[in-house]
Amino acid sequence: MSTMTAVPKRWIGLLMPVVALYWGLMFVGTHLPHIDLPGGSTIVSIDKLLHFSGYLGLGFLLSLVVVTSAARRGEPELLALRKRGYLVLLIIATYAIFDETTQMLVGRSCELFDGMADAFQ
Repeated sequence: MSTMTAVPKRWIGLLMPVVALYWGLMFVGTHLPHIDLPGGSTIVSIDKLLHFSGYLGLGFLLSLVVVTSAARRGEPELLALRKRGYLVLLIIATYAIFDETTQMLVGRSCELFDGMADAFQ
């Protein structure tokens, strides 16, 4: 039995715009130049944490899309997540590579550890 059947369709319909907005804001945020602090240092120490948490949120939202889509089809949510979870991971890993490589276009560095924090959220 599906646990999502009680969720109004309008809420399910709002999920895709939320994912699109989150993803767009994440793209903008990862492509802003590092902020210079007084004394010439930059905010780099929390960079990995920001990458990790941003991609964790994206993974959560994409997993929620899988689960709600399954509920709309009458498919058990956990089964759908097991069957399609690899797709969520593939999307995130592919986007992490794209994100890191395009950061070089705006003067940021492409870092292996950022990519790992993104992909292994």
